[in-house]
Amino acid sequence: MGDLGLTAGPLQYGFLLATPVLIIRALRLPAHPLPMLRFRCFRNTDPPHVTRIWQSRAGQPGLAQPVSPDLFEEYVFGKLHFDYGGLIFALEDDCPAGFVHAAFGPDAARHWIAPETGVIAMLQACPGDSEHEIARALVVEAEAYLRTRGAKVVYGGCVQPHNPFYMGLYGGADLPGVLDTDTVFQEALRANGYQPVRQIAVLRRALHDFQPPADRQQVQYRRRMLVQVIVDPPARNRWEALTTGDFDLTRFELVPRGSGQTAAYLVVRDMAIGNHAAGRTVGVVELEVDPAERRKGLATCLLSETFRMLAGQGFDTVEMNIPADDAIGMRLAEKLGFCETCRGTLFRKEW
Repeated sequence: MGDLGLTAGPLQYGFLLATPVLIIRALRLPAHPLPMLRFRCFRNTDPPHVTRIWQSRAGQPGLAQPVSPDLFEEYVFGKLHFDYGGLIFALEDDCPAGFVHAAFGPDAARHWIAPETGVIAMLQACPGDSEHEIARALVVEAEAYLRTRGAKVVYGGCVQPHNPFYMGLYGGADLPGVLDTDTVFQEALRANGYQPVRQIAVLRRALHDFQPPADRQQVQYRRRMLVQVIVDPPARNRWEALTTGDFDLTRFELVPRGSGQTAAYLVVRDMAIGNHAAGRTVGVVELEVDPAERRKGLATCLLSETFRMLAGQGFDTVEMNIPADDAIGMRLAEKLGFCETCRGTLFRKEW
């Protein structure tokens, strides 16, 4: 994507390369007391531990599998805004039994992180009798990290633009907050006072039998409009480069014939990760219609033409996320034959 001007930003705490201090805290749980837990932050030798904990949840919907240390290096640890101090392990008998990843959302210019806006981007614990207690304790540790760096509000789960990590590894086409099937993560947030603020519907449709709507309006649009395709479009800001730069993106623009004015655009990504093709699935990550042209059926036209082209390229499934309270978006998805597969919830807490 060219020179992004990535220079030393305002992240004064930087990377914690020294051996982290162990934090020891006794949990007082009267019904089923836990053994002493220890907490420590990420070390360079820890990618296999993250991988093992993630793999222990195999079968849980929304978690990309199979995964490897190299995959986490590409999508998480190797990013410029990754801070060792924000990824915290819970240790039982010196063995990592879970981890939480606390990070930050973007500043107003979408150039770098904004320390006042924290994000608990991920939490996973190995299955077992103590998984819920470990998860609750990890949220407390994440909050302590975020507080020391100036966070005033914290989101539980990632939703654009508060999406610093884990796109491609969690939740489908885009990050949907915390999936409702991720009960350990959700329960730990609720137990620590987080409130749900938004629900995201995760939608899917097969492409092999897709037929564009054939009403008069759509037939006229297909005569008057054309779709321009831009492969690997340049990032519009640094935050976009940091969070989506690892993916194969394609931008589809709906343009009136004889005019250079874009009426609507759509950005999709190939959902294959590593060497695994995910069944040739493509994900919609952004859809925008010119405000002056909304409610005229242009989104239907653009999506229909894009899906027809993607099917011709061999993709067999398309996924997209829509806020559950977006009545217009949900009606459009239903019209195009999408089915809801699950939901995610974004949580929020202030102090």
